[in-house]
Amino acid sequence: MNPFTFGNPIKDPARFYGRREDLRQIVNRLRSSAHESTSIVGERRIGKTSLLKYLDTPEVAAQLGLPPAEYCMVYIDFQGLTDITPERFWQRVLRKMERSICLPELLPEIQALREMGAFDLFDLEDLFESIAGRGLTTVLMLDEFEYVTQNPNFGSDFFGGLRALAIHQNLPLLTATRRELVDLCHSEELKGSPFFNIFANIVLRPFSRAEVLEMLDGKIILDHPDSEPIQNASSPWLTTMGSTELLLDEKQIVQANFYWVLGIAFLYH
Repeated sequence: MNPFTFGNPIKDPARFYGRREDLRQIVNRLRSSAHESTSIVGERRIGKTSLLKYLDTPEVAAQLGLPPAEYCMVYIDFQGLTDITPERFWQRVLRKMERSICLPELLPEIQALREMGAFDLFDLEDLFESIAGRGLTTVLMLDEFEYVTQNPNFGSDFFGGLRALAIHQNLPLLTATRRELVDLCHSEELKGSPFFNIFANIVLRPFSRAEVLEMLDGKIILDHPDSEPIQNASSPWLTTMGSTELLLDEKQIVQANFYWVLGIAFLYH
C-alpha cells in the first residue's frame, strides 16, 4: 500500500509532517489579544491547502491551542470562482459558519442574516460582535484568495469593511496565495488599501533535510543507495516527479513501478 498522498491536499492529520515553526507563528498570532491575521504565501503545490486543512481539523486545532469552544475555524476555497461577488462571498462565509460553529445558540442569528439576502456592513458587525460577546473567535481561512483580490467586483469598500471586521470584531483572516497579497490586486488603487497592512506574511519553503527524513522514516529504507537523491532533495515536487522509489510494505522491500509519489508532494498543493 502506498503510504504517500500525491496530487491532493492532506486530509488525514497523521500524514501531515513539518511546518512546526509556521504553525507556531500562525497560532501565536491568532491567540494574541488582537487576534492577528496572517497571509500564507507559497508557490503552487508547496502545501498551503494542506496546512489550512490541518488547522481545520478540530482535534488538531485544540492540540495547538485553538479549542473549538473558543475558535471557530471556517475554511473556504475560492479556486476557480472568477465571477464571485461580495454578496456571494458573504453568503458563502455564513453558510460555512453554520456548519462550523460550535455554539448551537448562534445558529439562528447566522441563518437569519443569511436569509435576509441583502445586508450591509452594519449587519455583519452586529453578528460578529454577538459571536465575540460569547467568547468565540471566528477565523476565516481563505484559500486561493487571489480570486478575490484580483476580481474587479471587489472594490476598496469591500476590503475596508473586511479590515474593520478583522480588527474590531474578532474576525482574524488566514489567507493562502501564491504571491504576496499586495502584488495580487486588480488595480493600483486597491494596492494602496490599508487592508493589506493587517497581515504578517509567512512564506512556505521546501522541507529541510530533517523534515524529509521525518516523513520518510519507516516508509522506505533510508540506507538504500536509491534513496539518497530523495533525502538530499530541496524541492518536494522535483523529488516526487523525478525519482522511482522504494517502499516498505509489511517489512518487505519492493520496487515501486513508477511510483512518482515519494518526497513531499502531499504538501505540495
